[in-house]
Amino acid sequence: FHHKGDLLVQGIFRDITARKNAEEALRESEERYRLLVETANDAIFIAQDGVIKFPNLKALSYLGYSAAELETIPFIDHVHPEDKEMVLRNYRLRLEGVASPQTYTFRVIARSGDLFWAQISAAFVTWEGRPATLNFVRDITAEKELEAQVLQAHKMEAVGTLAGGVAHDFNNILMGIQGYASLMKMDMDTGHPH
Repeated sequence: FHHKGDLLVQGIFRDITARKNAEEALRESEERYRLLVETANDAIFIAQDGVIKFPNLKALSYLGYSAAELETIPFIDHVHPEDKEMVLRNYRLRLEGVASPQTYTFRVIARSGDLFWAQISAAFVTWEGRPATLNFVRDITAEKELEAQVLQAHKMEAVGTLAGGVAHDFNNILMGIQGYASLMKMDMDTGHPH
C-alpha cells in the first residue's frame, strides 16, 4: 500500500517471466518448423476431406497451383488415371488405421499437363480435430527415366546375346552344308554341270 494524502494506491505484481519465456520458446519452435517445412526439398502437405491443405512451397511448385486453389480441387484430380484407384485405396486405409504401404510411387499431373513420377510417404495425423494424412512427396522422375534406360540397355543386351546365339547356330548349319557340298565336289569331275 502507498498512502499519499487522500490517494490510496494498491497494486499486485506477478512475475510472468516463466510464461513469457515459454511463449518465446514456442514461437521459436514454430518458426524453426515453419522454416524446415518451407525450405524442404520434398513437397509437404496435409490431405484432408479429399483436398490438399497446408502445402509448402515445393508442393505448390510441383503442382503449379496456389494454396487456395488446392483447397478447392480434389487431390485425386492430380493423380494419373491409371494410378487413382491405388492412391485412393492407400489413402482410405491410412485414415482407417489399417496397415498400408508406408511408401509407394505414382504419377502426378501438374497444372501445365506435365507428368512426373512421385514417391509418397504418408502418416495418419489429426489435423484441426479431424483425421488426415501428413504427406511427404519427392519427384523421382529422373530416377524412373534412368531405370527405364537401364532396363532398355538390358533388353538390348539380351537381344544381342540371342542374335549371337542364333548366328552361331546358323553358322553351324552352314558349315555342315558347306562340308557336304565339298565332299560332293570331290567325286565330280570339273566338267560336271552341277
